[in-house]
Amino acid sequence: MIYIVCDLGFGDSGKGTIVDYLLSKVARRDNRTLVIRYCGGYQAAHHTVHNGIRYRYSQIGSGSLNYPNVDTYIGPRFIVSPEHLRREAKQNMNHRESGHTFIDSHALVATHYARHLNKSSYHKNDSIATCGAGIGATREYWLKYGQDALYIKDIAGPLLPEKLELMRQRICPTYNEQIDYHIGFGVVGMPVLQNYDNIIFEGSQGVLLDENYGVGAPDHVTWSTTTMLHAYQLMDIYNFPEQEVRKIGVLRSYHTRHGSGPFQEDEELTTRLAPLEVDNRNDGPQGKFRFGKLQPNLIEYALSVPNTDVDEIAVTCLDQLMPEEAMESLKIINEFKPVKIESWGAEACHKKDSATLVPPLYS
Repeated sequence: MIYIVCDLGFGDSGKGTIVDYLLSKVARRDNRTLVIRYCGGYQAAHHTVHNGIRYRYSQIGSGSLNYPNVDTYIGPRFIVSPEHLRREAKQNMNHRESGHTFIDSHALVATHYARHLNKSSYHKNDSIATCGAGIGATREYWLKYGQDALYIKDIAGPLLPEKLELMRQRICPTYNEQIDYHIGFGVVGMPVLQNYDNIIFEGSQGVLLDENYGVGAPDHVTWSTTTMLHAYQLMDIYNFPEQEVRKIGVLRSYHTRHGSGPFQEDEELTTRLAPLEVDNRNDGPQGKFRFGKLQPNLIEYALSVPNTDVDEIAVTCLDQLMPEEAMESLKIINEFKPVKIESWGAEACHKKDSATLVPPLYS
């Protein structure tokens, strides 16, 4: 079975939760599953909860470390940070034996020079949104200088020092910090897909932040294609076996957005729900994390963008709303696409006492 998971909002909709949920259904001992990070970059912060413990997945497939028969493939359109990937793996050493992580040799590397440039640009013009991870600077450098950009295949090659020094001279000549870029992960052209019974494409950020179609372009969107386009490209290039493809769009039961981009904020909702956001704070260059009620026009627009033809919508965070609010959100979403995946808290929406709802699971 092949699944494609795509965020239909401004990011933070719960993609990691849904990927983890899918793994809980398909990652059995007698088969193997591959999670493919098909777009975005290491600034992703997908969270899962296992046995009351929260885990963060930025580059490794969400939830995959809890299943020994699940591998991760970081695709060619994903922007990698080797030092952060090492740190992510080290922080999750307390997991039981897990699968392997492969990185495509053509994946771009976000360097400390790119991060420095992003942060410097933000301080010069704080109206431009950035997460400070160097994603925009990495893409800009690649578009401008092509093969001079740093790829994962360069990390273990003789050109690494030369490429890094050239980048430093071009974008931040006065910045001299040195970083160890050894990765310690498998670098591949592509895993042998026939070895896997299930494949889950895991997206990053959200369609409403897409570099071409995002709301608030160009200053308030990501430098990434966040639709399912790159998943489709991989399926075409590597001749996926003919299987049923299940395309899942993900939405919170309300809208959220980081920063000052166009957004209809509900201040009462922000005041009520912001304390629940242990992973989305108001500090840092991204700015305030805002909340708003579901807007049918935004859902309609997200579904009209090319390469967002999802089969169904998975809804998260229903348990964070009052029962009547949650039911209203489900009603709105069902007018566009059916809600087929079980949503945590959905069965409790009929109860009068919201305190009986299950603990929140979201990313």
